[in-house]
Amino acid sequence: MIITNVILLLISIFFLVKSSDYLVSSSSNLAKHFGVKQITIGLTIVAFGTSIPELASAIASAIAKNPQIAIGNVAGSNISNLGFILGIACLMTVISIKEDVMKRDVYFLVGISFLFYLFILNGILSRIEGFILLLTSFFYLFNLFRKKTSIESEVKSYARIEEKKTVNSSISKIKNILTHVITKEFYYIIISIIVLAISARFVVHFIQNLATETNITEGVIAVSLLSLGTTLPELTVTIISVKKNLNDILVGNLIGSNISNILVVAAIPSLISPIKISARFITFIIPAMLIFVLLLLVIFKLFKNVRYAGVSFLLLYLLFIILLFF
Repeated sequence: MIITNVILLLISIFFLVKSSDYLVSSSSNLAKHFGVKQITIGLTIVAFGTSIPELASAIASAIAKNPQIAIGNVAGSNISNLGFILGIACLMTVISIKEDVMKRDVYFLVGISFLFYLFILNGILSRIEGFILLLTSFFYLFNLFRKKTSIESEVKSYARIEEKKTVNSSISKIKNILTHVITKEFYYIIISIIVLAISARFVVHFIQNLATETNITEGVIAVSLLSLGTTLPELTVTIISVKKNLNDILVGNLIGSNISNILVVAAIPSLISPIKISARFITFIIPAMLIFVLLLLVIFKLFKNVRYAGVSFLLLYLLFIILLFF
């Protein structure tokens, strides 16, 4: 029965991730059809798109009155992004973080990670605290749009390398878009949302079943098994970025995903219902997340170009998983 639940959970996670992928892809295509600039799409739909699996499962867990899954997925995904995915990326290629990204994004990630920890120290993430986190996400997006000029120049530089891609869609191309193409994308969005909602509900259901059968808490299962599954979009983007030598996209994807996990994925369920935080999260899991964030800051701040730091990230991640079950 345990094996059956594990298999069904993995199948549910697969549909959760694939429906999220189709939702982001179709939303981006639809936005292009209506003339929305590529840079705007990148900063909104795609930037937060890789966190959709986490968000869907978080909302489903809140509705099912089991928000520990939401917090477990947030912490687990953030740890997986830095320990597992960034660790692999560092071994595959030389990773460097630009100074402006370090100042704007990494420092910001460190700040909100500690803010999140302060919020849950009393054992609960309240609606007010969730609202503050969500409000902070709007501040972060506003700051990105304010720096649009410099970002846009980076995108145009990338576009010159990728000859077949273009940053701004031409008006003539938009006028030639057939109605049935737009309709098709719209239907894809609707179907993706339906599959996303159903698969997210099944994910929560099978996690609850596993917790009952194994005497392992739902939060721990979310931190380990679920978080690895929902970070597949980040892993895909990372592998593609390494192959194409797109270092900025690789780093931006992982850091941006961690930021959106804290500010959006953790915040929205708390608006539905205040989230009670178990002692295990306060004393071990969230502090472990902070250690990974600080390791990211220290290593890339001191050494700039780090390849074999991947070993440190992977070993620390392995140690975390081992300690998680003891």
